[in-house]
Amino acid sequence: MEKLPFTPFGFNLYSLKDAEDLLQKNHFKIIESISQTEQVSSKTNEMVNRTFFTVLVRR
Repeated sequence: MEKLPFTPFGFNLYSLKDAEDLLQKNHFKIIESISQTEQVSSKTNEMVNRTFFTVLVRR
């Protein structure tokens, strides 16, 4: 993500802990956090691992 052309323009990357802290600070209750890794094809057709997080919250 850091290398994508739009990231310098108002785009923030958060670690899972930082995202959870920010959500809790803004009165969201963390129900569940899931870390997933999937294999995707890059622009050069190489298979790469992409890790992402899904956070289920309740207000």
